[in-house]
Amino acid sequence: MLTTLKITPPLEGVLCITLNRPEALNALNTQLLGELADTLNSAESDDKVRVVVITGSAKAFAAGADINEMAERDLVGMLEDPRQHHWA
Repeated sequence: MLTTLKITPPLEGVLCITLNRPEALNALNTQLLGELADTLNSAESDDKVRVVVITGSAKAFAAGADINEMAERDLVGMLEDPRQHHWA
């Protein structure tokens, strides 16, 4: 179940994805990036999807990396950052 994204089913080939962490200005945390990667991978293999539109909820598209999440990691945690694996 997606908790950081809102997905609109494809309409005329267009899939809309809304980043949905308005309390954090849609900052990109590990969970959001994982859900986004999974959704984009699914869209890539869906013949009904020809275009993907990504938008943000509330005031911002995305504030960038979730600095609060990053601050909780030590050096080893930063080097083993799971977010990198989504985009390899």
